[in-house]
Amino acid sequence: GRFFENRDWTHGSVIVVSQAMADRFWPDGSAVGRFITTRRGGPRWEVVGVAGDVKYESLRESRAPLMYIPFPRVPKMFSSGMYLTARAGPGGPNPLAVMRQTLRDGQAPPIVGELNLGDALSRAVAPERQSAMVLSAFATLAFVLAIIGVYGLSAFNVARRSRELSVRIAMGATTAGLAGLVLRESLAFVGLGLGLGLAAALVFGQVLSARLYGVPVSDPVTLAAVAIAVMLAAVAATVPPAVRATHVDVATVLRRD
Repeated sequence: GRFFENRDWTHGSVIVVSQAMADRFWPDGSAVGRFITTRRGGPRWEVVGVAGDVKYESLRESRAPLMYIPFPRVPKMFSSGMYLTARAGPGGPNPLAVMRQTLRDGQAPPIVGELNLGDALSRAVAPERQSAMVLSAFATLAFVLAIIGVYGLSAFNVARRSRELSVRIAMGATTAGLAGLVLRESLAFVGLGLGLGLAAALVFGQVLSARLYGVPVSDPVTLAAVAIAVMLAAVAATVPPAVRATHVDVATVLRRD
């Protein structure tokens, strides 16, 4: 199809429809060349082009069927105002001043508000950004508590098995062997928790899908990065108890027991 031409502003009744509208009303063929009416007995509008889908209210809104009409041909009941978009290159004149002067010369209604693209995008993503900040804060707190739990579990395990570790040392176990034993057992629990957590993320992640934009719920890069970060932090939390296990005083422990 095509976009509007100069002759469309004064002659004919042509429109451009969105891709969502074309898919909805003409799923089995091209929308270009078709005719529609907006009300019984109203004018027939010819579709001359199909435009891509856009989001007007928020990034989370679904594809909506839209139609674009040349402004002079818009029915009076819908022509109370319009949005005018302009793209300016670097080093050029102020586009807002040029637009105001052009509208003033053409005796058009004045501009009642202006907004640049950066501010518009900031407003559009403000709810998602606030939600992301709150979720990030809770996720950080959960991460810290999980690491503290791993450290506490490892330390408790070493203290509870001090007699066993002493016997292993007396029987000739090496320092590296004891540290590896503690690390393996602690990381086994971490691996089990990671597996359950990833499974829960895939199952219940659909709840958060409405808050995500541009990132799928099951994004493998994100899940892998989180798993690696948790595993590295768990290793760092397990090292001190593992090192403590290699410094068990065999004589003191066995004499006490």
